[in-house]
Order: sequence, then structure tokens, then C-alpha cells
Amino acid sequence: MKWFAVLVFSMLLLGACDQKETPQSDKEVSGEVEQNDLALSIEAVPKNGEVEFIMALKNNRNEDVEFTFNTGQRFELVVYDEKGEQKYRYSKDKMFTQAFQSIVLKPSEVYEFTDVWKTENLEPGEYKATVTFLGKSESVNTLKASTSFSS
Repeated sequence: MKWFAVLVFSMLLLGACDQKETPQSDKEVSGEVEQNDLALSIEAVPKNGEVEFIMALKNNRNEDVEFTFNTGQRFELVVYDEKGEQKYRYSKDKMFTQAFQSIVLKPSEVYEFTDVWKTENLEPGEYKATVTFLGKSESVNTLKASTSFSS
């Protein structure tokens, strides 16, 4: 039995050595990232003690793309100040359903989502917001986009 465990471990180790990291073709441009014909964008709109975040994922492919989610949370949004300190996290103090869900984006279809951050005591300055789309798909790496805004 011990030899069998050693054999299995050796096979796993050798198999892992042969894996190659695939280069990511991510391109971030002013609040938008494109990857494999998918475009994730984020816009921050500060107004009257809050910042509205408008986010969208567009399928620029000629085929459907299916995304699956392990929970009810579809995205993570984090805001940092000029010093790199985290000032806001969308998921903080929230609970999400623990159920598998999926969405299918047809060619040229756009999936839009928003969030509003209440900023009554926010100091004036420059901030950076980064959104991560949490949907998983076979042919898609993690999608992230960032934007900067002033308060």
C-alpha cells in the first residue's frame, strides 16, 4: 500500500511539472479590460455623499459564453485611497446565497451591474476602484477592470 501511495504521488508530481502557464491577453484601458473578446468596464460617478459604480461585461465573441457562480455574489469591488489603503469592499458585512448559478451572454450582449457606496465622511482626494467579475468560464481567465476618480 505504501508503494502505491509513493507511485501515485510521483505521477502527480511529474504531471504538474509539464504544465505550462498560458500568457494572458489582458489589456486595460481607462476603466476597461479586454480579454478573449470579452470587455469588462467600470465607471465611477461621485455625487452628493456617494459614489455610484456602473459596471458592464460585454461579449464581443461570435458565440455564447456561459459563466457559473458558486454563490450569489457576481462581482467584488474594492476602493483604495492614494496611499493604497482599502476604503471600501462591496462584500464586507454581506451574506450571499450558497448556490450554483449561471448566466449565458449571447454575442454582443451586455451584462450590467451597479453598486452605490455611501461616502459621507470621505476625505477629498484621488481613489482607485477595481472590480473583479466572479463568474467562471472554461475559456476565460479572471476579469478585472479599474478606474480612478476624485472625491
